[in-house]
Amino acid sequence: MHVYSDTGNAFVAAHIPPESRRILDIGCGSGDLARLIKQRRPAVTIEGITHNQVEADAASDVLDKVYVADIERDAAARIAPPFDCLLFSHVLEHMRDPARVLSAFLPMLEAGGAIVIAVPNVLEWRTRARFLMGDWTYADSGILDRTHLRFFTYATVEHHFDHADLRGRIEIIEKKAEGSVPLWPLRRLRSAKPLLAAIDAAGTRHFPNLFGRQILLLARKVA
Repeated sequence: MHVYSDTGNAFVAAHIPPESRRILDIGCGSGDLARLIKQRRPAVTIEGITHNQVEADAASDVLDKVYVADIERDAAARIAPPFDCLLFSHVLEHMRDPARVLSAFLPMLEAGGAIVIAVPNVLEWRTRARFLMGDWTYADSGILDRTHLRFFTYATVEHHFDHADLRGRIEIIEKKAEGSVPLWPLRRLRSAKPLLAAIDAAGTRHFPNLFGRQILLLARKVA
């Protein structure tokens, strides 16, 4: 059984709208992202869904409520709305039909509520280099995680949500990427960290499909 646990995704946590008070974390894993959000905003309520009991037991120390359910089948029917933010952080790439999953959870969200989506960028420079060498080898983690069923790029990520069930129901209001520029010698120098942070931010802003490792979409429910 795979248990997803890490240090949390600070980039995603920083983009939860400040007005969000009741968040549903779809694919919450062991609760690492929820922990980051709670550290910044302890008053928010966060409920989560995960696919196994081991993750749920770990997440229950952080989240206000955790459901064990199949996200693609029965999860939405078991949860009590409304929420003002739906969070899909690195979960939709594991779904057979990401748009249909998003559509199933939309009734949980109040009108005008936020949808925060984060997915990996398969055309980030490291993966491109592997492709140029003819290498598409799945791994236990990372962009080519063997459990990934869908692949996204910064240039085309919106196309995955151009679905009949979603048209006129959501509006994408922001798209951005987080990543890094290949400057290995400088990364050995502690004194270079501020400069590297500025270069990474500028490089990813101007060339998100090349340097962006993860893509973030912020959307809202229209109706």
